[in-house]
Amino acid sequence: MDGQLLRCYLLELPIELREQIYETVFALDGQRTSDRLDPLSLAREPNITRVSEAVRSETLPVYYGMRVLDVYTLVKCDSNSIVWLTTRKWYHNIPNRIRLVRTLVLRFAFVERYFGEPVEVQFMIRLNKGENSFTMKHSFAHGWWSDAHRKGDPADCEEVVQAIRGHIMSTLTAAIGDHGVGNLTCEDIDCMAAVDPKKLPI
Repeated sequence: MDGQLLRCYLLELPIELREQIYETVFALDGQRTSDRLDPLSLAREPNITRVSEAVRSETLPVYYGMRVLDVYTLVKCDSNSIVWLTTRKWYHNIPNRIRLVRTLVLRFAFVERYFGEPVEVQFMIRLNKGENSFTMKHSFAHGWWSDAHRKGDPADCEEVVQAIRGHIMSTLTAAIGDHGVGNLTCEDIDCMAAVDPKKLPI
């Protein structure tokens, strides 16, 4: 075989089968669909993504499509009842990969106003790129929800949850209308995480 190029049959397979192969390779490499992209877990892209330009263009959407983009926003309230937000915008380090992500988790941590308990509510957003739409559901952090000594009740947080949900819905709908589900930017995510503090009943 000296002096001869080995033929690669991978790219001759149907795209659906190639994507299944890529998912299997990532799974064997310890990558799971529940793995989150966050500042601590953002690791070097798998070796297969660097085999060739053709393979890279196919594997990156699969790889980032399997990840969950995790964005954390801390809602603070000072002694004068002035509310402000702090968001970790680490995802600006991968601006060209944002459009490949299909699942977002926006987490908002705040202090429940009746009993003063810290609460974290997360909104999971699944982007349906083929349909140019999205689905969203929310849940409370398991630690607070399952705490036997919890004083607060989810109903006490309903106003805050609905204010955040409404903001995310309107912001994401506008972003999709502007440039589609498959072209979300870091700035779009910034806007989703930056709910108006004056509209939060905290």
